Amino acid sequence: MWAAWWAVIGCGVPEQELHLQGPGEVHLDALGPVQEGPVAVLDDGSRPDDVVWTADPEAVAHVREGAVHAVGPGTAVVTASWHGQTASYRLVVEPVEALRFRSPPDAVEVGASVPLAVVAGEEAPAGALHWASSHTEVLTVAPDGTITGRAPGTAWVTVTGASGGTAMVELAVVAPPAPRIPVVEVPKGPDPFPPTGPQ
Repeated sequence: MWAAWWAVIGCGVPEQELHLQGPGEVHLDALGPVQEGPVAVLDDGSRPDDVVWTADPEAVAHVREGAVHAVGPGTAVVTASWHGQTASYRLVVEPVEALRFRSPPDAVEVGASVPLAVVAGEEAPAGALHWASSHTEVLTVAPDGTITGRAPGTAWVTVTGASGGTAMVELAVVAPPAPRIPVVEVPKGPDPFPPTGPQ
């Protein structure tokens, strides 16, 4: 009892358990933020502010600024952690039309433009595609899927198909390498000031 009392007084952590309020499994038919996911609550119904959310694998779900985003088809375990306690739910992502990027670049230099390609299965997706960048000051994307680096940083590019299927990829924008200044060796000629006087 004294140990529990000391933990409460010394650490300022109430003796309450962490729970998830909501379904134990969430199904999504499109990529993007999880709008109807469970929320973390304590025994008294309050929502702690210092909960840390994680998702595994990150190829299916990714936590960005405290919010869970579905980024690919599959199943992920989303976990809330609070002072050593954890609670989890399953996130099943089954897009209407499973789009995926074909060989996206690891990074784009500032000022460079690179076309992105997506496929549905092994074929080009039917209908028009809508492209968007999460940070246009870092990276812009044209209606045809061509990205252009604007400033160093990272941005998420989202493409949405005509049937509602989506795909997302995080891209880094890096500064171009500094230009190399060639070193020119000047050939040594005759001494313009030859020695004078007796040798």
